Amino acid sequence: MKNCKVLVVEDEVAIRDMLRMALEIADLRCIECDNILDAHAIIVDRRPDIVLLDWMLPGGSGIELLRRLKRDKVTEEIPVIMLTAKTAEDNLIQGLDVGADDYITKPFAPRELIARIRALLRRSGAMPSSERLEAGELVLDMSSHRVFLAGEPLSMGPTEYKLLAFFMAHPERAYTRGQLLDQVWGGNVYVEERTIDVHIRRLRKALQTETTDCSHLVQTVRGTGYRFSPPGILSSMRAIGRWYREVQTVVVLLGIALGLGFWLGYPIESVALVLGWRLSVYLWHLRRVLRWIDQPETEPPEGAGAWGMMLDQMYTIARHNRDARSRLQHTVDYLRDSFRSLRDGAILVDQNGLIEWSNTSAQRLLGLRYPQDKGQNVLSLVRYPDFSSYLLAGDYQEPCVVKSTGYPATHFQVEISSFGAGDRLILVRDITRFVQIEQTRQDFVGNVSHELRTPLTVITGYLETILDNADQLAPAYLKPLQQMSQQ
Repeated sequence: MKNCKVLVVEDEVAIRDMLRMALEIADLRCIECDNILDAHAIIVDRRPDIVLLDWMLPGGSGIELLRRLKRDKVTEEIPVIMLTAKTAEDNLIQGLDVGADDYITKPFAPRELIARIRALLRRSGAMPSSERLEAGELVLDMSSHRVFLAGEPLSMGPTEYKLLAFFMAHPERAYTRGQLLDQVWGGNVYVEERTIDVHIRRLRKALQTETTDCSHLVQTVRGTGYRFSPPGILSSMRAIGRWYREVQTVVVLLGIALGLGFWLGYPIESVALVLGWRLSVYLWHLRRVLRWIDQPETEPPEGAGAWGMMLDQMYTIARHNRDARSRLQHTVDYLRDSFRSLRDGAILVDQNGLIEWSNTSAQRLLGLRYPQDKGQNVLSLVRYPDFSSYLLAGDYQEPCVVKSTGYPATHFQVEISSFGAGDRLILVRDITRFVQIEQTRQDFVGNVSHELRTPLTVITGYLETILDNADQLAPAYLKPLQQMSQQ
């Protein structure tokens, strides 16, 4: 989402500042302006992914700008949210009829606005479901601004990166050179259309490595421009073509064998000989494949035709699986390191209460040992009655305070939450110091209350005695004494 640009067209500075803060917290890039002339120039030049548009603006109304955007083919697909103080039903209908994608009245909740922005970005395709765009072995990581081909980082210029990101976000669509200029360079940049061809050549060159070539994914559409085709469709077409040629070869060989057989007088034997030879070739290829499957860390065997393509695809799948396992292991190691660095104890148990993992703090606080305790029941190792009751009850909405049986006593706060499929994550925090501070506070309050009892008793006694003999007091002193007694 960090690459999604939101244009805020609002003349109130305070509202713009509030929107900028809310958008930045939501990892959205904020562009600001306060009039429709600057707004139109920014939209044409910088191509924001969504526009937040006020109705009443200097230099004209937001409705005029909205109508102008929807009439222009270059800007008609940009989502627009009207953000206005006009609450009348007629205004809402007018805004939506002109072309607004949503209509929000002031005052509004920033969280609701962010949710509506995200929904519109998802529908328009400006915000991908993840920050990684993938096309076979080609991966574009939008968060790090890097491109990988078969696991290897590629080097390309910023313009080629923008072109590739746009192509991968809009696959199987043909774009003219003018459309690519508007989408990638912006409408106010004056560049020759043939400049696109130079950058396309550079992009194709960047998509080639010593082992892998993905330059064919960027296709030239004659008479139109360029198109990006993911490898799935191309691979399927190539596979069908190569197997078709394989069948064609077998049919031709059978025809030749049958002709020679009739000429020699042994047609059936000739056909059987060709089929047996071809079958032996297939079995030889299959044996090589099975041998490589048993040793996947070795290089795949060489092959030609349909068998070569099948071997390449199997090798690609195996490499993808290996990379996926590597990324998954990296994620697991990262999570373990994160849990290991926590000051709170963390214990992961399965649905039967058997320990799967524990961090260093849990081992220090509860005396666990990992990996020796892996597979042991946590209730057999943590023998606190309050903890056992809390774990077995299954109601984990509120944390539980557990007191150790040793001396000096240690107090723990235990929280349990679901983790994965049936597993539970137990978080243990040492709150002994907080308990001691609370006990000290209570003792202090008790001591202060005790020390105040004596003077309060004396004062109360005197007041009651004096008021019992109120007939002997001057009227001027009687009312203050009664007020003191009521207090």
